[in-house]
Amino acid sequence: GEGCCGALVHHMGREGAALASARRNVDAWTRAIDQGGLDAIVITASGCGTTIKDYGFMLRLDPAYADKAARVSALAKDITEYLVGLDLPEPVRKPGTIVAYHSACSMQHGQKITRQPKELLAVL
Repeated sequence: GEGCCGALVHHMGREGAALASARRNVDAWTRAIDQGGLDAIVITASGCGTTIKDYGFMLRLDPAYADKAARVSALAKDITEYLVGLDLPEPVRKPGTIVAYHSACSMQHGQKITRQPKELLAVL
């Protein structure tokens, strides 16, 4: 099955290990896609999401993986991207609830996700 996305080893300059992680995940998710049981790859860590969304680019020169990696990248969604697309029931509001929100750099700059987390928090 799938495992570490490869972001950490990529940041440490271990490109071969990062590509091996990407290939392992692409293989696992491609099997699920081909079996018809995968509509999205939902990711809760923004650094991992940025990396998985980049698999298509990372493996673009690998003829055995370029197309499969692009398919996987297209299915990758941050949890907030996925949730705002669902018709969820209105949450029970707790009066007086005040929250602060910090957007991870890899989310706002790497994935360009800025609106969805705020939309989800606005209904609380």
